[in-house]
Amino acid sequence: MKKTSKKTAANIRRTIPPVLIIILILAAFLRFYKLAPLLHWTLDEEYWSYLPFNITTGYHLPLIGGHVSGTGLYSGPLFVWIMALPSALVNGNPLGIAAFVSGLGVITTAVMYWVGSQLFEKRTGLIAAAVAATSFLWVIYDRKYWNASPIPLLSLLTLLCLQKISQGRRRFVYPLAVILAVAFHAHMTSAVLLVFIAVGWWLLKLPVKKREFMVGLALFMILQLPLLLFEIRHDFLNTRAAVSFLSPDEAGTSLATAVKDVSLLAANTSGRLLYAPLKLDIAKELTLCSQYAGLRFTPPLWAVSLGLAGLAFVLINRKSSGFRLLLLLFLINMIGLIWYRMRAGPGNWYPGQLSEYFFFPSFPAFLLGFASMINWLIVRLGSRAGIAWLALATLLLVNAAAVVTATHSDGFAGKNATVKSVIKLLAGQPFTLAVTSSDPCRIYGYRYLFSVYGREPVASYLDGQFGWLYERRLPDEKPTKRVTIVTNPESIELKMVDVGINIRK
Repeated sequence: MKKTSKKTAANIRRTIPPVLIIILILAAFLRFYKLAPLLHWTLDEEYWSYLPFNITTGYHLPLIGGHVSGTGLYSGPLFVWIMALPSALVNGNPLGIAAFVSGLGVITTAVMYWVGSQLFEKRTGLIAAAVAATSFLWVIYDRKYWNASPIPLLSLLTLLCLQKISQGRRRFVYPLAVILAVAFHAHMTSAVLLVFIAVGWWLLKLPVKKREFMVGLALFMILQLPLLLFEIRHDFLNTRAAVSFLSPDEAGTSLATAVKDVSLLAANTSGRLLYAPLKLDIAKELTLCSQYAGLRFTPPLWAVSLGLAGLAFVLINRKSSGFRLLLLLFLINMIGLIWYRMRAGPGNWYPGQLSEYFFFPSFPAFLLGFASMINWLIVRLGSRAGIAWLALATLLLVNAAAVVTATHSDGFAGKNATVKSVIKLLAGQPFTLAVTSSDPCRIYGYRYLFSVYGREPVASYLDGQFGWLYERRLPDEKPTKRVTIVTNPESIELKMVDVGINIRK
């Protein structure tokens, strides 16, 4: 009996190294630390919360997801349908949704280890997982809820499935089809994964029989049926938008400009993944407002050099199947983004680092390349490897400190407190809602909270954008109060007709 117990414990240690458990605990701490104060809660979060909330309340079952920026296309509804379950479990509460996506981030860290150890070796997987667990940029995106949230995880799973299929495990075609369908319905960057699978399939000459291929294709196509139904009901809106987007247009930019913009974006993103300074404002690092483009931190040259060195290491070792997959994924992401930059009009390309999320499919490639390089360096240094381990540990600690010392000047906590105060002061009276600010990027994140707390305004400042999401829930009565929330970097003020109240943040 004792021998059996020891053998079981040894097997667990081999499967789940103790170091990995420590890494996952750290990943969880950084993703749940100050959950409410650091929760980014603006326009995207409101929109992507309303859709599953409407499913769970029986208001509307959508056949589409969201608008695909700059294309006129609409994504499919699978992501929204999936998110309806956690939304139902927490009654649409933003903190519950935030906990779900933070938990998803911890799972992504574990999958990073799994993929790294499968493509390369366990130590590479552990290094990659440790960097992902503590990377400021990776952490704040893991804490942000929107349709792009699952893309890094789905990218990792795509890499894993292709690797398994190339090793003769053909049944991984089936989960690959589902992964691709979910990604395709979540965010436009999933197009990178679609092309990556097609090209990787051809280059690797995957040993898949016709039966597995047809079943996988059937799975993918079945999951597109909601989109097909939407197309039929709306006069093939997506088809017409695709034809229009692919038609020659002068609205985009030149090849030279696109290459320059995307190359600079890739270089800075690789550096931002590896290092962040202390005391950053998450609002400035995540808000997709053009006014904030110059406010995101620019990584130092040494961090960019490390990130690019990791990519160069992937290029040098491209003859190995794992590195070949990483290189192919990154190149397709680059080429696809250059093409999109050339096609997208001025209003559909965010300036500076605001567009870094377009590299979500390549986030795993950046970190796995870096981890492989560090592992190679440790092996080469031999008895002097302590230097590399110390440098890596320092980098991890600095990045973790960046998360812990970060603040959010426009976070969920202040908005939530304000909305609860409004509801209490109204005492059930019908009202209209307006939110104003000297900074137009700060007016979002309030309207959804009134819906969740069951106090719909008769009319609000977002009715022009979001009205279709809640119009049938609006009270059929005359408002007796006019509520105006004035939000600025220094304070949040609440004003009501005949009521003089100021609430300071």
